[in-house]
Amino acid sequence: FTRTSAAIVTYDESSAVTPEEGKLLLKVRTNLGANSGMKVKIEVNQGNPVIVVEDVVQVPIGATVKLTCQFDELLYRFQAWKYNGTQLNFSLENPTEFTMLEQLDLVAICRVGQGSGGGGSLE
Repeated sequence: FTRTSAAIVTYDESSAVTPEEGKLLLKVRTNLGANSGMKVKIEVNQGNPVIVVEDVVQVPIGATVKLTCQFDELLYRFQAWKYNGTQLNFSLENPTEFTMLEQLDLVAICRVGQGSGGGGSLE
């Protein structure tokens, strides 16, 4: 058997990103879009965090990844991390931490409204 994976190309992209040897692709986005003020903080192996709105990052196979959806809690309430294109939950925790063993395309799902449920102020 070989360790292969399909390319991630979404409706708003014209080409695929190919990971380097020994790495996997992690795509993150938010359900409310780029102008919502929501951001995702990505930490790989407790290294320097990268803060994105929507991006694909290369992560070493087996690395520990911590994702945090960040937003103004007065406006949004975190609900879940979902696999993009499905209603399946990846995690209900924010932040969420996992070991990178497969290519992932995740969406941080938040709803407008008062409340808690994770997240936090933008850094």
